[in-house]
Amino acid sequence: MTVRKTDSGKNILFKISALITAAILIFAAFVSPVFSLFAQASDDEEQQSSTPYEVYIGDFSNLLSDEQEEELYNVMLDGIVYGNMVFVTTDYTEGYNTKDYIEKMYQTDERLKGTSAVIYMIDMDNRLLWISGYGDARKTITPDYGNLITDNIYKYAKDGDYYTCAVKGFEQICQRLAGSRVSGSLRSVGNLCTAVIVAEIICFAFAYVSSASKKAADSQILENLALTMDIKNPTVKKTGTRKVYDPVRSSSSSGGSRGGGGGGGFSGGGGGHGF
Repeated sequence: MTVRKTDSGKNILFKISALITAAILIFAAFVSPVFSLFAQASDDEEQQSSTPYEVYIGDFSNLLSDEQEEELYNVMLDGIVYGNMVFVTTDYTEGYNTKDYIEKMYQTDERLKGTSAVIYMIDMDNRLLWISGYGDARKTITPDYGNLITDNIYKYAKDGDYYTCAVKGFEQICQRLAGSRVSGSLRSVGNLCTAVIVAEIICFAFAYVSSASKKAADSQILENLALTMDIKNPTVKKTGTRKVYDPVRSSSSSGGSRGGGGGGGFSGGGGGHGF
């Protein structure tokens, strides 16, 4: 009789190898996203360190504390891959309106002139928030978005919370520079009101059309007249004649024109909101 011997040692080694391989695969599945996250963060830091743009904060009205300026600086850093990020407060605009004062600053500051930049100003002199985009940044921070963002944040300035007003403003600026849309509560309310008005007009038109009485046909009118009118031996009596002068009608038209003046000296855009 022949005895067949099983190699149990090889089976144990095979099972251990399989367990180790499975553990390695599981570990790789969980750890690789972490490595990817760190790599992405490293790429972002490298991109920020290599950009030629900077963050500038000029709180000449002393609206923010040193700690608040530091926190605002960190928020503004997200935008420097797209251009210089500038935050300014002032108590005196030298007789300029806010828009022209910002553009004068952009045109005369050698660090900003000709660059892609976003300037956000809290103008305490004119009580106005204003955001302007320049260079490549002007393609995304348009006057419409300047108006929209300041519409969203002016309530903070009105309440005296200038720090939140500054941070919320630059959060939305950086969001827009990154390609995302910025929503606005006022715009949503306006769209809702417009929808309600249009719906009411449609309902009124439908009710009017459905409830209006139909016009009788000419044949029906004549039939009714024949039934209700009794005319016998009609006569016509001539009482006289008269001439009526009917001159040839002529028409003439005249038009006017409106002209508008423009102020200037600068070529930037931007949008703002009072507070």
